[in-house]
Amino acid sequence: MCNTALYSDVVLPDATWLEQAQVKPDWLYEAFLSYFAEVVPPMYDSRPMYRIIEGLAKRMGVTDAVPWKNMEEAFANQMRDLPWSFEELREKGFILTDAAEYYKYRKWESINPPAGYGSSGSSRTGKYNFLNPVSAEKGVDPLPDFKPIDQDLLPDAEYPFLFGNIRILQHEHCSTFNNFQLMKRRKTNTLLINTADAARHDISSGDLVQLSSPWGVTRIKAEVTDDIRPGVLAAAGGYGHVRGLEGDPKYPDMGGVNVPGALMPPNRTESTGGTPLLKYIKTRVERAA
Repeated sequence: MCNTALYSDVVLPDATWLEQAQVKPDWLYEAFLSYFAEVVPPMYDSRPMYRIIEGLAKRMGVTDAVPWKNMEEAFANQMRDLPWSFEELREKGFILTDAAEYYKYRKWESINPPAGYGSSGSSRTGKYNFLNPVSAEKGVDPLPDFKPIDQDLLPDAEYPFLFGNIRILQHEHCSTFNNFQLMKRRKTNTLLINTADAARHDISSGDLVQLSSPWGVTRIKAEVTDDIRPGVLAAAGGYGHVRGLEGDPKYPDMGGVNVPGALMPPNRTESTGGTPLLKYIKTRVERAA
């Protein structure tokens, strides 16, 4: 379970991806549909999510929440308006739905895909826009310039450093920290600090340091480097799970620190984009006692 699940009153055992079938759209260079067949039946008390939803619905008196008898019938319904049937997909394993073509917009006479294509949005003009016409209509700056950070978030004499959450090559957000091979390659995270800053604070690589903000405090080992600019601190995000490999006593060297989770202001986002303050936290750092 993830850290969030530990706050749950009830955790329902969804089957793993090998224990349930799926029809999934995807793309690499071409768009395609894939069929992931059930390899083994669900073990112990787990069951596919649709069966969990069906059971909850019945307890609530909703009789038509899951109108199909089995998942194959659901998949056939899912593909009912497509040129391919579920039976064909199940036999082939995958179906190429759209071959790679690099100048489709010329044929479409627009960057907007025609009806039937998946799309995360569309352009009002059918072209790329440096000025956002929808923003202009709504009275919002259509070409945003630099916006200064809120005054109370700026580094100051007490908290002179700027902390930022970073990615590393070995892990993807927080989704790969139960992959044993990846954890062997990057078992923990460290606090990156510039060589000159480290010298002023008498910090060496491997030292345990205390990192503080107005909203919290945490501890982490330092990594002194010239690859980060003075005045900036950083640590890889995604670490800090209390379950899984990081919480397993068999692997005491696997596990890190969720630094922004400890230091961010609670219930606060940055005012311009509305994102969590993962990359802009004023901090101070000192060797841990």
